[in-house]
Amino acid sequence: MSRPTEREDCVLQILQILEDLPDVRQDKVEKLRRQIEQGRYKVDAGRIADRMLEEAIKDILYRTGKNLN
Repeated sequence: MSRPTEREDCVLQILQILEDLPDVRQDKVEKLRRQIEQGRYKVDAGRIADRMLEEAIKDILYRTGKNLN
């Protein structure tokens, strides 16, 4: 069996790092929970809408094989 190429080795390392990440960022969950309980959590609807549009555009570009460059 041949040794993995540098690129394959890098991909394997990235996959391992991703596998080791927790599914839930408990620190963020706790911070948000406290803010909600204290009535300090504010939703920025404009920011959410901007991100949704940005993600939708990226998805369309990806599906059509186009990019922003």
